[in-house]
Amino acid sequence: MAITTQGDSKFSEILSSLKSDGIPIDPIKVAREHGISVKNAKFYRDDISGMISKKDDEVLILVNVDEPPYRKRFTIAHELGHYFLHLDEQNEFVDTSINLFRDSSNGEGGPVRAKEIEANKFAAELLMPESKVSALYKDVKSISDLARIFNVSEDAMSIRIARLGLEDEVLK
Repeated sequence: MAITTQGDSKFSEILSSLKSDGIPIDPIKVAREHGISVKNAKFYRDDISGMISKKDDEVLILVNVDEPPYRKRFTIAHELGHYFLHLDEQNEFVDTSINLFRDSSNGEGGPVRAKEIEANKFAAELLMPESKVSALYKDVKSISDLARIFNVSEDAMSIRIARLGLEDEVLK
């Protein structure tokens, strides 16, 4: 099931303006290029993966210091999704592991859930661009090799391949 976003053309335009020719994409570099500070943080709750906050012209992304590097990369990319798609409507997003990693294709949760779905879609496309995953998929022999190329977890790559409808092709 394809997840649509508010203003799909805006979404695509933003992502294409951020992409470089190389992979893996560095979400910290993308953040810094847009004047966003990224810092590790120890949160008051263990289930908080990250947050983005805007005060005046200052934007800050905080990521849970205790999470593995792959998860931090996805969290930063997810918060960038909020920055580009939602931060004009709301000055802060706090994201738990449930927001970031739960299967959310069933449409439950209303407008807040819709923003989380959009931010997840943004993060997946930023870190694992559809065109590049599709192009490499037939030549690369394993999920773990693809995950290494894109510097993401094997779980994230498996989900991405499934959502792109590629799982029935070469890899198993």
